[in-house]
Amino acid sequence: MELESFVKNIAEQFEEIDTTGFNPKTKFRKNEEWSSMTAIAVVSMIEDEYGIMLNINDLKPMNTIEELYNFVKGKI
Repeated sequence: MELESFVKNIAEQFEEIDTTGFNPKTKFRKNEEWSSMTAIAVVSMIEDEYGIMLNINDLKPMNTIEELYNFVKGKI
């Protein structure tokens, strides 16, 4: 699992905004489009792409894409 592709996969879950500036330090939960629906999309993408089962509550302590990446990587 590569960080760059993980960032791209997370960015794809945000459909209504420009995500070209997304990087590992992006605070995805602070984004104006972040909602429970986006959280569900992120959890679903992680399950589909990486085979890791998360729930929405797992996302609560995470702020940056890199924090989420490290959490998911630790589960593989």
